[in-house]
Amino acid sequence: RSSDLSGLKKVLGCIFLPSNGAFFVNYVISSTFIGTGLELLRLPSLISYWWKWSTLKSSQGKKVALENVKAPFAFGVEYAWIITIFAVTLTFSLVCPLIVPFGLLYFVFKYWIDKYSFYYVFEPAPFRGSTRIHFSAVHYTLPPV
Repeated sequence: RSSDLSGLKKVLGCIFLPSNGAFFVNYVISSTFIGTGLELLRLPSLISYWWKWSTLKSSQGKKVALENVKAPFAFGVEYAWIITIFAVTLTFSLVCPLIVPFGLLYFVFKYWIDKYSFYYVFEPAPFRGSTRIHFSAVHYTLPPV
C-alpha cells in the first residue's frame, strides 16, 4: 500500500515538476477566477458611472447619465485574452496536464460572463460592413493549434 502511494507520488512528481509550466498553470488559474470575477464586477465602468453620478447636480442629468451607461464591447482586447489563454493551455497541456481543466473552466466562465455582458451590459455592436477583426482573430488562433 505504501509502495502504491510512493509510486503515485513519483509519477505525479515527474509530470508536475515545478519547472514544467507551473507559472502558466498559475496564470490560467488566476485568469479563471480573478480575471473573470473582476470582469463581472466591471470596476472601471462602475467608477466612471459613480463619478458622473456624483458630479451631476440635476436629476435630469442623472437620468441621462443612467441611460448612457452601456459601452461598446472591446472585441480586440477580448480576442487577445482568449487567444492567449487558448495558446497557453494548448501548449502546456502535454507537459503539465493540470492546466487543461482550468483552461476549460476559464472558457466556461468566459462564455457565461460574456453572454451576460452582451445581454445586459454592452450596447449592440454596430455592423460597419467590416468583419476584419473576426477574420484576424481566427487567423491568429490557428498557429497555436
